[in-house]
Amino acid sequence: MYRKVLTIAIALAFVLGVSGLALAGNTSNKIDFGMGNTIIHDQYALGDLNLAQTYVSGFFNWAKIYQSGNNNTAKQLQRGFGNEAEIEQSGHNTVNNNEAYQTQMGTYNWAKIFQSAGNNNEAYQTQFGSGNRAEIQQTGANSSNNEARQTQKGFGNEAMIDQEGSNNSAKQYQSGSGNVALFLQLGDNNASSTQYQFGWGNEAITDVTGSGNHTSQLQQGFGNYAEVVINGDDNITKQIQKGCNNTSIIEVTGSRNKVSHLQIGFGLPTDSDLIITADDQEVNVTKFGF
Repeated sequence: MYRKVLTIAIALAFVLGVSGLALAGNTSNKIDFGMGNTIIHDQYALGDLNLAQTYVSGFFNWAKIYQSGNNNTAKQLQRGFGNEAEIEQSGHNTVNNNEAYQTQMGTYNWAKIFQSAGNNNEAYQTQFGSGNRAEIQQTGANSSNNEARQTQKGFGNEAMIDQEGSNNSAKQYQSGSGNVALFLQLGDNNASSTQYQFGWGNEAITDVTGSGNHTSQLQQGFGNYAEVVINGDDNITKQIQKGCNNTSIIEVTGSRNKVSHLQIGFGLPTDSDLIITADDQEVNVTKFGF
């Protein structure tokens, strides 16, 4: 089912001086209430300094924003059940500075942000409810200084961040039960890549390929599973679990990596595993409990 939505669009364009520098600033706002609707902002060929915003309330709606250029901003808010929100941003050159924000409230919603071939981009997603899925992809072998943040509150949710490039940062927060957090990173000298989970029956996995990266995972609760896989040199990884009957695995391949592994609680002895391939590694394992 498709029906028209309320659309307010303002287009601005101006030219500065005799230098020929042209700047475009387009604003698109769309509001929808209902079921089974499709809402699309197409700013793919409009250049820089664009703003697109969507508000959707209802069921089984799909909202998407396309932007291409630099210094663009996209924002979407959805309330309801079975909705899907997607933002796709790509850059023309090495400037970028694009921002994407998405918030979903309800159940069985899906939020996705794709930022490609860019630098200094920011992506933020927040979901409240259960059975939701959130995904951020920041791609490009030469991408750098990108930031990704995701927060989920509820149970049975899934969150994934996939980053390529260097000097990027990422954080994921989950509270509740039966949640899954996955972090994939390919590149060098990335910092502050962290996953936090609070509750029970949660699963956190970090997979990093590259050198000079910093990653950490923290879980608090019981019956949780944490896994870190590092492939590269000079990486620093920390994994902390607080609670009972938790399982922790760290697998490291490469040289001069630093691993810190801490478990606090009970049900620990057989539920942690360190797999170290290669020499010249620094490994610290601490356990408090039984």
